Amino acid sequence: MIHNYKYLAFGLKIQSELCFPELHSSEFKDPDVQISFGKNPKELTDIKSVGVLFQAKKNDFLFRLDTVGSFRVQNGNSIIIEPSKSATEEEVRLFLLGSAIGALLQQLDLFTFHGSTVIKDDIAYVIGGKSGTGKSSLAATLLNKGFQLLADDISIIKNIKGIPMVYPGIPHLKLWADVMEALKLDIESYPKVRPQILKYRKPVLHKFSNSPHKLGSIVILNTKNTLDFEIEEIKGSKKFELLKENTYRYRFLEGLEKTNEHFHAVTLLAGSSNLFLIKRPGTPLQLFDLADFFIKNIVDS
Repeated sequence: MIHNYKYLAFGLKIQSELCFPELHSSEFKDPDVQISFGKNPKELTDIKSVGVLFQAKKNDFLFRLDTVGSFRVQNGNSIIIEPSKSATEEEVRLFLLGSAIGALLQQLDLFTFHGSTVIKDDIAYVIGGKSGTGKSSLAATLLNKGFQLLADDISIIKNIKGIPMVYPGIPHLKLWADVMEALKLDIESYPKVRPQILKYRKPVLHKFSNSPHKLGSIVILNTKNTLDFEIEEIKGSKKFELLKENTYRYRFLEGLEKTNEHFHAVTLLAGSSNLFLIKRPGTPLQLFDLADFFIKNIVDS
């Protein structure tokens, strides 16, 4: 029997044959996106660009990881899953809600920022940075201080009549074991995102907002060797470059023939938003000190 689960995410109505406990359930008649199981080709024809795990051309994208399966994304409205026999459902969902959904959002000309978004007093704050800089960790800590979550890992920013708005993403956080322990969360109560790694999925439906919010500031996290925190407001050409560098799956854009649309989106965002760089100690973790620094210098300033 084929199931049709229905969800809202990224401003889209998603109908899926695969159940996603990570997503916000909804009811609607006409989906924007259909996720289904099927057979995928080993290769696309007339490929525009190739990566280690993906092939792309206009309106067609194929992601393949042998231990998990393949995902074909077409026209911004369809994802076909062909799972590997050895894959767990958690792994299939992880990569679908990562690279596959990222490609679909790019096909729709949506600006995909690689970062988490939190809300305070109806204003959205986007937290970006390279992997390991603490985006989700900071977001999780801020939730303990009265913030709400709007997105984790992929934040969709739309320019609506000159005002940048951030749209709801996935109502969960992916957190490493040391972060879970620092936040006094029982690791045994949460599922791993993949069986072989110590990273866990923490649902946050009770602290999640399912409506778009006006962007306050974008913050890029970076690490350094000293124990203090530093903040710098970024302007000019460096601002454009940092926004571009923190685009989610930027390398997909050329093959999808979306570089011009992306350039336009980054230009608009650079002209209509505030961007800050926060440098934090690499170790120790100092999650609560970082959250306090963020609140004082970004939210309350």
